[in-house]
Amino acid sequence: MTTPMQRAAWKAYAITPRFCATIEKSALMIRQHPTYAVSVSWGKDSVAMLHLAFRTLGHVVAVHGRYSENEELPDIPKIRDQLLEMLGEHVTYIEVPVWGDWEIFERAGRFFLEPETPDERAILKAWKAEFVAALEGAAVANGADGVMIGMSAHESHARRMNIAVRGDHYTASGRVPTLLPLARWSGNDVCAYHAANDLPWLRIYEQAEDPRRARSEFAFAAGGGDAIRRHGAWDAWRAAYPELWGRWQARWLGSNA
Repeated sequence: MTTPMQRAAWKAYAITPRFCATIEKSALMIRQHPTYAVSVSWGKDSVAMLHLAFRTLGHVVAVHGRYSENEELPDIPKIRDQLLEMLGEHVTYIEVPVWGDWEIFERAGRFFLEPETPDERAILKAWKAEFVAALEGAAVANGADGVMIGMSAHESHARRMNIAVRGDHYTASGRVPTLLPLARWSGNDVCAYHAANDLPWLRIYEQAEDPRRARSEFAFAAGGGDAIRRHGAWDAWRAAYPELWGRWQARWLGSNA
């Protein structure tokens, strides 16, 4: 559980020159791209990014890809409503329905951590293409010409390599430009930003032994489930969201959990 001592430590860190320099560098990146929309999952990184973009630009377009009730964490609507109330009319907010891991497995006819057949690989490719098209299409329809994503190098080896190769501002083939304002943030930076600005966060972070490392994505095939399981995230989801976990256990997980 997050303790008052932890929050006090994060608030103290949030006034250090190092932290302030990190925030200013990210704010500068955002100021240079004022027409980019914010892609928000309502995890702690994207909440911090949305709040920083609001502080920096005064008004932002925010886009959320909403999963079905089989996959979206049940306290996301509460966090969403609290933050949108805090930011008020300064945010143009759009939700678009997307399909996630549950639908991937329904289409494939089985649960898997790594695709093993051409059909399964094709389903994953289609999922990514549809997800990106939905979010970027909604952003462009509301006047954006790029998207900000709350990806940080500290989160995983794959993300470190992605950022090392592409940088924190890039354009992938067939997509709008992507900006990573939090690319160089640490887990401490994210938690300190939340504490310093009294931002709400999901139950899974509040209950986690180390909120800096906790992951909110209920992701398996679409998000590297085996690696996430090895880092204990499955146990964290089970403890924080037992009803949701039970639904997955009954339909897909069985002895895999």
